[in-house]
Amino acid sequence: MRASCTLLAALLLTGCTHRQLSRSMVHQASTVMTIEYQMVLDNIAMFTYNPAVLPWHIRINDGTVQVNDEGGMPEFGVQWGGTPGFTRGIRAVRSVTEQWGAHAVTDPLVVKTLQDVYRQAVGLPPLPDPQLLTQLATAESNPRAAESSSSANARANASDTEPEELAPPDGESDVAKNAPEEVPSDLPYVGSPLARLRDKIEVPVGWFCVGRKKDVPRDACFVGHYCDHYVWVMPNRVEDLSQFTILILGITKHGISNQPSRGLAYVRH
Repeated sequence: MRASCTLLAALLLTGCTHRQLSRSMVHQASTVMTIEYQMVLDNIAMFTYNPAVLPWHIRINDGTVQVNDEGGMPEFGVQWGGTPGFTRGIRAVRSVTEQWGAHAVTDPLVVKTLQDVYRQAVGLPPLPDPQLLTQLATAESNPRAAESSSSANARANASDTEPEELAPPDGESDVAKNAPEEVPSDLPYVGSPLARLRDKIEVPVGWFCVGRKKDVPRDACFVGHYCDHYVWVMPNRVEDLSQFTILILGITKHGISNQPSRGLAYVRH
């Protein structure tokens, strides 16, 4: 009787695989924005603890949901000896796998912009850009001028140590002047709108509360923390949390240097 019930359960288990797959996929998809909200609030809590830190963020690329059902009677045999009988191996196994593919955001321009945005969210002005980012932004806005300036500086530095070059023969100078100027194709951040629009981003402020764990109210919708610093969002400010999260998503998605040039959400034209 037990064997019959187990076999019936195995058959039913394999028959509803598509239902379990549907439920698992819906449940996994519903965690996307929960993860984004949590990253945003944990970063804000970190900046309330130390506003000089660098933020962290991951980009969710794709997800996988797998449901495998196995059932049946793989083993059947006869046992001889003092206690003869039949041996049966009936089993019903279900394995569910859910995972997200993600990678950490480490592009320096994106990380610096995220730092500026989080600092503004906690009521602080952005920190000055490192000299490297300023040079990269200049190279993107005017690559020919940046290259000419760099070449001029290099020639000025080398003029004291290198001998003076002889002038080319007549006729060859005109050919050199008319030659097409080569534009470097490996300049960082070319095609990224972030370098042009990062100073126009509007950041919503005053939409979260800060305190200790004991200060978090029971009706808070979302809570983040770093060490002993907690931040939370009340039901009437969830819209601001959503706008700020969209802003972070826009920076992390469209700020990568190899992305095509597109508009950035929540900018002032």
